Amino acid sequence: MTDSTPITEQQFVLKNIVCPACKAEFKAWQPRMTALRIRREHSDLFYAEYDGPNPNHYSVMVCPACLYAAYDNDFTELSGSVKERVRADAGERRRLFGGHDFDGLRDVAAVQASYELALRCYAVRKRGRMGLRAALYLQMAWLARETHQPGPEREYLELALQHYRQSYAQESPGTAKDQIKQTFLIGDLSLQLGQFGEAVRWFQVTVKHPAIGQFPELERRTRQRWSEARAAAAPEV
Repeated sequence: MTDSTPITEQQFVLKNIVCPACKAEFKAWQPRMTALRIRREHSDLFYAEYDGPNPNHYSVMVCPACLYAAYDNDFTELSGSVKERVRADAGERRRLFGGHDFDGLRDVAAVQASYELALRCYAVRKRGRMGLRAALYLQMAWLARETHQPGPEREYLELALQHYRQSYAQESPGTAKDQIKQTFLIGDLSLQLGQFGEAVRWFQVTVKHPAIGQFPELERRTRQRWSEARAAAAPEV
């Protein structure tokens, strides 16, 4: 990892987990809230650099037995058909990702593999699939940025934008804050990828949300990026 501060086991807590796919019991490593220290917060894509453990690197829990992977909040009971499809894919997951150690301190390869496993597992789910996959692609872009890989970073940003757009068009909206963050990210990803007119349009959608005033930091950030997008789009007019 690129963190300058050494990461130790004492900065984590162990959470008892039962895998919803194979029922194996295991302990997931989660950074302690007291250990999370933001070194620098960037204006774009909610990206932040951390001293010590980076919570994004441990946001996906992975069952060591069958390699089922998902975000913490989604490590819940699966429907019968989804469980069958996840179990049927276990052998292929082990073949592709069985060489990684997801317990304890994760290296870059393990973090990347956890995201790819989660993408694979979410692919068999019907609800919330596009939004969850979009979030994973965004985290993969963050990881590529941390490890100085501009090519993969752009590729993952493009995939994140594609999936956030599909989520906006096809999936039921969440809370007001979720809706605002989603349209902000569509605008911000468009700006990052040079789609300035689209960025302006989505930032405008964001600031017009009826609940935007309840989230002053999101509104401030949106207006800042909206101004940058308008300036970048000006030569197109």
